[in-house]
Amino acid sequence: MTFSKIIINNLFFTILLLISGGILLYFGYYNEFCEGGPDNFWHYYFSKYAFQFPNFFLHHWGKPIFILLTTGFAQFGFYGIVVFNVICGLLSTIVSYKILQHLNINYKWLIVPLLLFSPLYFLVLQSSLTEPLFSLLLITGSYLYLKQKYILGSLVLSFLLFSRSEGLFILVCFATFLLIIRQWKSLPLLGFGFIIYAIVGKLMGHDFFWYFTENPYALESPYGHGHFMDMLYQYKDIWGLPFLITLCISTVVLFYYFFKQKQYLFWKPINETSYVFYLIFVPAFVFLLFHLTVWHFGMCGSAGLRRVLACVFPCFAVLSMWGINKLVFDRWSKILSSVLIIVFLVYHLQSPFSTFGFPLKSYGPDREVQNAARYAKTIMPENCIVYYAQPGIIFDLDRNPFDKVHNAELFGFKDICNNKNELPSFVFWDSQFSEFSCGVTPADVENCGYTLLKEFYDGGEFHLKVYKKEPTK
Repeated sequence: MTFSKIIINNLFFTILLLISGGILLYFGYYNEFCEGGPDNFWHYYFSKYAFQFPNFFLHHWGKPIFILLTTGFAQFGFYGIVVFNVICGLLSTIVSYKILQHLNINYKWLIVPLLLFSPLYFLVLQSSLTEPLFSLLLITGSYLYLKQKYILGSLVLSFLLFSRSEGLFILVCFATFLLIIRQWKSLPLLGFGFIIYAIVGKLMGHDFFWYFTENPYALESPYGHGHFMDMLYQYKDIWGLPFLITLCISTVVLFYYFFKQKQYLFWKPINETSYVFYLIFVPAFVFLLFHLTVWHFGMCGSAGLRRVLACVFPCFAVLSMWGINKLVFDRWSKILSSVLIIVFLVYHLQSPFSTFGFPLKSYGPDREVQNAARYAKTIMPENCIVYYAQPGIIFDLDRNPFDKVHNAELFGFKDICNNKNELPSFVFWDSQFSEFSCGVTPADVENCGYTLLKEFYDGGEFHLKVYKKEPTK
């Protein structure tokens, strides 16, 4: 079938997908901040400056496969990575749609609003975080396994390790599936990505097992711990109530068929229910359970962040569509099904906007940091020195944080402030980090010969001061 025929045969889905993509790109452009905070900055920095610092292509925290795929997009600025993540979301939707086609699901076009307008996925796609790429690799691997293309599926899944660290135990889920269906030849290929990056790492001066030896996540999390249900209490921000109800019902339906058909007897030939169970439900459930557990016990660098669940949202959406199809669409008339769909969409489509409000508007310290950066851009020459403590300053000024000659944090500022500078220098002193973290007061800056240019206040306790010093003669 030609590409044009594929588009025509799936015209309604294609139109919905393009409209949804346009909406995501629109809000992604006009948002004043995005989910992830400073993590967004650093993912952007590692991707943007990877050509300048090639070792970033093996940066464990930055995620090597993410950096490799986004470095070209990052050359167009932060929005370039937002575009990349939106593309990942759209491709994940296409793959999810193909899974529904394979399973002969009715009203499969619903996957577009169900997935792309779920509050969390809608939010995370408009960021520079790594979750959208992980979700694409995961759902693509599941689809290829479903199509019994185990070799190609294993090759794709093998790179989950380098898109997010959780990929390690997700690979165990798929390895277990291969053992159940006795696909021995495909099993070693789940290590393909590890071998490739191990060899590259060795050639670049790392240990062959650098993935493990350079793991940046300590067993004991520095962020503390919380209640096992903390993440689930945020269900409105994650799924929205309509999606969550659908997901819960579909999970019950899946278990009903799984046990009714005795698919728990792994020596029996597997059927459609088992494919959905092992390839869709198990990875998503294991991922969710892992994050609930590590946050509860304060392990593996977990901060209890809801955004990580975006990694498995395509699985949540496919499972929901499959279960509701079995319970409703296969049994009800088209009229009743249509009424249910309309009611669902009325509530679901507005959930990301009622929950977060788009485009996202900055407030408090973030707003004043952006205001200060906008002001500074109008007076700063291209070649100057910037001292700062608030990480948003360098991001909003779009300066290279790895260039420590022209962009330096305020640590040790009092020891170097009287050094001779051949360039004009600016200090961005803020009440949040400068004194508490760096030990620098406004008096220290002024005693060093800097002149106050402008102050910014957020109406509360935060204030920021912009200073300038001319070159030393």
